[in-house]
Amino acid sequence: MDMQKTCAGCKEFKLINQFGLDKNRSDGRAPYCKDCRHIISHKLYEKHKEKILRSQKLKKLNKPASVTFRDIYIEKARDAIRKNPSLCNSTIAKIAGATYNFICRERKKMKRRCTINTKN
Repeated sequence: MDMQKTCAGCKEFKLINQFGLDKNRSDGRAPYCKDCRHIISHKLYEKHKEKILRSQKLKKLNKPASVTFRDIYIEKARDAIRKNPSLCNSTIAKIAGATYNFICRERKKMKRRCTINTKN
């Protein structure tokens, strides 16, 4: 049994799988079919194109070089290790908000860098 629904945009009966999901609706589907939703989105974009492009350009200009959570964890962990090298890895993991294994790997990397630098 194929369920059908009326699209709020084109007023046609269409199969339920031609509507996007919307968990806030009683039937769990969007009121507009995917085709109408595409048309509506395109019209809105064309209407506000200049504002959207301006906003995207500003975001690009204000965005620093891509910084990931991993980069933040690494920096926090390295700072904690530098300040107090005798701290155990689990304590540093809590300080940096990273996992224990992550801290172990970073500490090993830092040791390798130090030994390489001192050999030269």
